[in-house]
Parts: sequence; structure tokens; C-alpha cells
Amino acid sequence: MKLLNMFILTSALLFSVACKQETEEKINEIIANYQDPAELIPLAEEIEKSNKCPDGMLSITQNDGHPFCVDKNISDKKVNLYDAYNACKNRNVNKESSSYYALISNEEWMLIAREIELNENNWSSEKIGRGNIRNQQLILMTGEVISDFNNSPQWIDWIRTKGLDYYPGGCGSNDSKDGWVQFNQENKLCEGFSSTFGVDEIFPLYPHSSMGKIRILEKHHSGIFDNQGALRGASLDGSVKGIYTLDLGVYTFSKANYRCVYRF
Repeated sequence: MKLLNMFILTSALLFSVACKQETEEKINEIIANYQDPAELIPLAEEIEKSNKCPDGMLSITQNDGHPFCVDKNISDKKVNLYDAYNACKNRNVNKESSSYYALISNEEWMLIAREIELNENNWSSEKIGRGNIRNQQLILMTGEVISDFNNSPQWIDWIRTKGLDYYPGGCGSNDSKDGWVQFNQENKLCEGFSSTFGVDEIFPLYPHSSMGKIRILEKHHSGIFDNQGALRGASLDGSVKGIYTLDLGVYTFSKANYRCVYRF
């Protein structure tokens, strides 16, 4: 009888220990998966605090060392300039946040183009400034790949602000009948041009046919800015391509792709 009681007591203890262990494991699992409601902050605020890019975006470092993010891919469909601007703007959840989505600016485009140009992996010769920029997906300094940066027309905002800004007037006309002019070593397209656009605003470091061209048409410099737009990456019809291609001969109601940035 004593042995039976001892067996029953031992079994009960073992069962109790097993239950306790299972319970503790379950509690630990719950704790591990538990999030205090106070910690469930909106994604926008989390991104802002961590300087982490939202999904589908790549990190770019500015000249001052402060990062911003850019869409890896261009938009699925082509739209006019205003729709592109609003599509990026509408991605903002908190309108009062200091961090926000916006249409990529010319300044930000240039920073990305410089990263591509100064990465030997993007050159056909694998030497910077020699050969051509490759036509395939291009590699940033982080090793990330950015798509369609040199083969699709994309709307840009001229200045890095929350609003939509138009580009300044250029030199008017040039010697080219269709308005397209190849970048050259002098970084000058026509008389007085360099005084309007700075080298850092539009020009490649290594002017070459693979970098693209710029188009300026006199009729688009009449001082009426409400119907003028700027495209980079390719011409509106896609016939001229390159990471520095700048098509100023387009209207805002034309349709092209776009990509957004996220500014911290």
C-alpha cells in the first residue's frame, strides 16, 4: 500500500512538474509574441525614428551624410506630372510629420546618378569613365539594384520641397533642329547656358553617349511655367535614354512613369 501511495504521489509530482514546464513554455511563448499596445506605433513614426527605408525603397546617402529613400521600381502606369506628384504625396499617413513621401527631385536624381556613374560595376569596361554605362539594372554603392533608371521617362520635381516646383528657364534654342544636344566635355550647350544650370544640376562627370542627352526647345521657355514639365532617364517617346537624359520639351499633361522618395 505504501508503495502504491508513493507511486501515486510521485506520478502526481511528475505530472505537476510537466504541466508547470509546459505552462512556463506557453507563457514564455506568449510573452515573446506579446506587444504592449503602447509600443504599437504607426509604421510611419517607426520609420522616421529608425531612419529605415519603407518596403520597396532603397537608401541613398546625401552629400551631408543624411539619407533619403527612393523607390526601387518605377510606377506601374504612366500618368501626367500632377498625378505623379499627388500619388507620392498621398502615400503620407501623417501629414504633419517631418518625414514624408514626395516625387523625386532633380537634386535627388543627380545624387543617384552620381552613385551609378562612380560605381565601376556599372561600366562595360568595369573601369569608371571608360566604355559605356550598362543598360541592365544598375547598382548603387550599397550593392542594391535600382530598376529602370536609364531606360524609362520619369517625372521629376525640380526642387527638393514638399511642393511642386518647375525648372528654371534654360538658354532657349540651340543648333539642334529637334532640340536634342549631346553632353560635351565643356558642359556647355549654348551661350549662357552654364549660368542657368549648374554642373551639379544636370551634367554627368564623364560626358558620354551612354549618359543620354538634353532637350531644350525654345517654345518651352516662353515664361509660361504652368504647362512645362521635366523628365529624366529617357525622352518622352523613349528614343533617347540614359541616367542623365533630361527632356525639357514636354508638357505637364503628357504621360510618363515616376518614382517617389521618402525624406527623413
